[in-house]
Amino acid sequence: MIPLSYLLIAWAILIGIFFLYSLITVGVYLKFGVAGSFTSATAALFLGVIFGALFLIISYFGTVDWSKPLPFIDLNLIPNASSQLQL
Repeated sequence: MIPLSYLLIAWAILIGIFFLYSLITVGVYLKFGVAGSFTSATAALFLGVIFGALFLIISYFGTVDWSKPLPFIDLNLIPNASSQLQL
């Protein structure tokens, strides 16, 4: 069993990588895109959706008990697991 906090750390690293790629994408989009209000509006919409999703996920993470372990396989949840393992 592994602690759920390890998954939180892995998630935070992946979100950091995603954030970096998003900034690069928006920077390239604004620099080499067609100059105009539509370009700025779609870039703002892109960032708004990303930050909105992150806000919802982080607010959900506040309700999780991170001290509990995560079992890989709980044989008590599988019906007849003990009889299937004894061949």
